[in-house]
Amino acid sequence: MSSVYWPQQQLRPLDERTKAIAATYRSPHQWSGLAVKEMATEPDTAEVDPATGKPAIHDFAYRVVYRWTSHYVHPTIGALGNHLVQAGRDVFVVRGGNGKDMRHMTVFNVSCYLVNTMISFFRCMGDPQPDRLSKWAGGLIAHIARRHQ
Repeated sequence: MSSVYWPQQQLRPLDERTKAIAATYRSPHQWSGLAVKEMATEPDTAEVDPATGKPAIHDFAYRVVYRWTSHYVHPTIGALGNHLVQAGRDVFVVRGGNGKDMRHMTVFNVSCYLVNTMISFFRCMGDPQPDRLSKWAGGLIAHIARRHQ
């Protein structure tokens, strides 16, 4: 279907090494052998939770951000308000109703991923995250949570 709309983006043939590796995966949708929840809640290989001494588990993105987003885009009770139309009168379109404004969730999600990106950057560089950045990130998320409920 995409070739109809974007003919310039033709698929490139895979090289033999990539084909051989890809053939070892049972499913192209479960390449890791783990569910999304299992991957999202894997213990960190570098950071330790100071309260327990065990590897940190950064599950907020899965427990909150992913879940809220999932409930919004999938046909759940929480998502219906933004998808309903009047039967026999309106043509069905995605987000056709006068639904809830979701901008606050977008701002919160982007802020969380910005903070996660900064943390990951410093971790990849092998440097500790500066205290001022940690305080700024905590303040940003707290402000967004209060301001955009």
